[in-house]
Amino acid sequence: MFRARDARYLLTLAMLVIAPAAGRGSAAAASDAPWTEVNTPHFVVVGNTPAKELRGIALELERTRAVYLRASGVRVDGGRPLIVLVTHDNRFWNRFAANDNRQKNWVGQAARGQQKEYLAVRPSTSLGPFSLLRSMYAGHVVELNYAWAPYWLGNGFTSVLSRVAIEDRKARLGGASIGYPRSLFLYGVSRDTRSVTLEDLLNWKPGTLKPNDPKLPALLVAADSLVHRLLFVKEPGHPIPLNDVMRRLEDGMDSEQALEQVLGDKSTVRKKFASGEGDPTKAFILPAPAEVPLDQVPIRTMSPAEVSALEGDFLLQDGKLPEARICLEEAIRIEPNLAVAHVTLGLLSVREGKLDEARRHVADALRLEPSNYLGHYALGLAMPADKPSGDEIIQAAHELTEAIRLRPDFAPALKAMAELLVQHGHSLQDRDTAVTLARRAVSLEPSNPDYTLVLARALAAAGKTEAARLPYRIALGAARDDTTRNAALAGLKELDANASAGTSANAPVSGQTSDTHPAADSTQATPWAQSPEQGPLLKRRPGVPRELSSVEGKITQVNCSGFQIRLSVEKNGQSLALESEDYVAVPFYDDLHQDEGLKPCTELLGHNAYVTYRPRAAGTEAEELVSVLRLTHPPATTP
Repeated sequence: MFRARDARYLLTLAMLVIAPAAGRGSAAAASDAPWTEVNTPHFVVVGNTPAKELRGIALELERTRAVYLRASGVRVDGGRPLIVLVTHDNRFWNRFAANDNRQKNWVGQAARGQQKEYLAVRPSTSLGPFSLLRSMYAGHVVELNYAWAPYWLGNGFTSVLSRVAIEDRKARLGGASIGYPRSLFLYGVSRDTRSVTLEDLLNWKPGTLKPNDPKLPALLVAADSLVHRLLFVKEPGHPIPLNDVMRRLEDGMDSEQALEQVLGDKSTVRKKFASGEGDPTKAFILPAPAEVPLDQVPIRTMSPAEVSALEGDFLLQDGKLPEARICLEEAIRIEPNLAVAHVTLGLLSVREGKLDEARRHVADALRLEPSNYLGHYALGLAMPADKPSGDEIIQAAHELTEAIRLRPDFAPALKAMAELLVQHGHSLQDRDTAVTLARRAVSLEPSNPDYTLVLARALAAAGKTEAARLPYRIALGAARDDTTRNAALAGLKELDANASAGTSANAPVSGQTSDTHPAADSTQATPWAQSPEQGPLLKRRPGVPRELSSVEGKITQVNCSGFQIRLSVEKNGQSLALESEDYVAVPFYDDLHQDEGLKPCTELLGHNAYVTYRPRAAGTEAEELVSVLRLTHPPATTP
């Protein structure tokens, strides 16, 4: 359940060029340099390179993020904090590499953990650190939205997105592709000895080639060239062929069939692939994003204990638990009252199954920082997995609720609370709340297989078996390990079995509000028999404002003016007005995927949708629109 996941789409051309230069320069001197933390509205950048360089990296990331958001509309902010780490420090990299000599010369690594995501780079003397970081951030954005996509498409899209040029008045995205044959020559792959075929590209899977395989550069360039063509070269009836290829892939079609339906028959597809034809100068052109004011970019020096805790957190998120414990215990030895070290050690202890130790460390963290959302989240996880009592379940629900209140966009807490309600909830309202929380987690990270798997289970538990099929299928396509893959397959088989039998597992009868819930083991009494509290597990505490709210209903009115949008959602005869001053910044999804072709001003009216919003003060005409998920099934009604 708890594991670190490597980013999928990081094998970019920039990495291949930079890698030979790693290790040169001032690595030894940088080991003793002070560590600095730079904060912008959307990024945290830390490292022991000069503070001015770190601030420049943070500002460039902000502008790149703005370009992605405006040009493509893809999701750019996930449901876990993203931390960028920049250091020459060989001590850090050797500790990260542990006993794996292959990693000691790496120039970049992504640690996609349960609670946070890291992009770590070792600056190169041949190219600035941001050249590599831009490629890594592009891979992060692609995986956030399209982890289910075939490997060739993910790598090609990452390479195209990594080419961002921002000038004084305009920005270019995806341009400067120099074409397949010439790229092969520049990256040391002879045109005469090129052996990559279309079949090689479409059958490319993670782990099938070693990093030093001479075929790898050719595959990367081929993927870049094909995706660039699909983005910028129109086909009859397909103004942006990539959108239509992706829709077919989402529907379960394989890559070869999807390309043939969009580009032509087999011989035509192969001819277009082999020629590398297309205009390599084409790109998205848009106004340059504004600079982030320097007064919004605070810089501070980190203490030695904070640096040790940071390294421990990075190793924890990367799954290196023994090395992480050494760093975190060192941080506490240096600074016993460092809350971040205690809460991270608490999370580590949860993963190791040392729940009593986890509670002690988290209690110390919350004593120092009562509003630490990770501390409440960790306490919510520190519930015995084997036969928890009713009081323990209620306490876990209370802590997870507090974590969500403190940070409503923290997807791991949303997922954990949804899982708790699916496993231990006992009312129809609990099951519906589980669906709401899981959908919110998926809206933050549309391609995360762990979140779509929980959503599928929540929908099945709520009796919405047909709606559960799509998230199960997405989890299957995006799975990175056999555990997730087998769980998705088992869920689909169970849905098929229930459909054949004409029943629905755990499905409540329409209108039923019973407070009983069948236990996983029918021979053991449900924990609710031991608890005097009956009713919904997740409740609002008095006096606590609800940061985000949601409604599922029919879009009955849509008005757009410039970048402003105002819409109305109707449910059970009541209408709710919502608005946004900049609808480009609002994620609009088509079912579970963010759909680049979805135009909110023309393609929402009359559809059922799941809408997230932030309530405003009493007396305002409309609430603040946060996100819209267009649905294919009828809206839920209150029984």
